[in-house]
Amino acid sequence: MSIQYHDGYADVFEDSIVIKKYYFPIPLSKRIDFNEIESISIETPNIKNGKWRIWGSGNLNTWFPLDFDRHKRNKMFIISIKDKRFKIGLTVTNPDKLTHMLGKYNLLAE
Repeated sequence: MSIQYHDGYADVFEDSIVIKKYYFPIPLSKRIDFNEIESISIETPNIKNGKWRIWGSGNLNTWFPLDFDRHKRNKMFIISIKDKRFKIGLTVTNPDKLTHMLGKYNLLAE
């Protein structure tokens, strides 16, 4: 399985995404198979949707993995998992490249 995208926050493979530093209080990774993903939306980070959230959840709806630099990023990926209420908010080093990769696999919300 070849890696399609890699940085300190996420790895994208041909069939899954691995979100790094996901779990609290031990920053272990979480793997999500593409067939588990309902959709991924792209948002502009702001105070209401988690721009300043370092780790965890502020609204009990979206969980953010550890990222001390989230407030500096210009795109945020909100991952909706099938049959799950909780979403995952992800920021990465190269959001344009990740957007391209996710679009290639038809995972982006329209």
